[in-house]
Amino acid sequence: MSEIVATINTRQIDRLFRRLEKNTNASSRRVLFNAIAQDMQAAVQKNFATEGRRVFPGGWRQLAASTRRRKAKTGKSKILQNSAQLKNSINARGTSTYAVVGTNKKYGRIHQMGGTINHPGGTPYIPFSSGGNSLGVRFMRKDGNYPPGTGFTKPHQIKIPKRPFLAFNASDIDLIEKRIGEVMVK
Repeated sequence: MSEIVATINTRQIDRLFRRLEKNTNASSRRVLFNAIAQDMQAAVQKNFATEGRRVFPGGWRQLAASTRRRKAKTGKSKILQNSAQLKNSINARGTSTYAVVGTNKKYGRIHQMGGTINHPGGTPYIPFSSGGNSLGVRFMRKDGNYPPGTGFTKPHQIKIPKRPFLAFNASDIDLIEKRIGEVMVK
């Protein structure tokens, strides 16, 4: 299902799960865990909408100045939402024994946990300027069709800060506990 998944581990939920397994049938647990998975998915979508502020004070680490300038030109300023592919890949599933939410995007892991990408270099680019002032570079496809003046990047590292999007706050946990409690009362 997913390249990276979220888990919630609290003593209270673990105790409730053990009681749930003893006192309910598989069908009712499947319905419950499907509902919990949907709640978890909704919480993750809220994390994207708030750029992590609903879970972490101050939200996710801000974008680098160069990234903010590039995004300003495209009108896309939200963190982790340049193409919305990561946000739209969030999926949820419940079975009779668990609820899971995650993404199948391979790059989701580095955004969730942070890390360093060792880029091999060789990406073609063309520098551009206006009135003798350098304005930056425009990267190109690696298709072998390069105009004069094309440069190629050298091997380098790209540091990606940790921006956990598969995260839950206290009210998310309370909702899960409430759902389990409601099933236990029946």
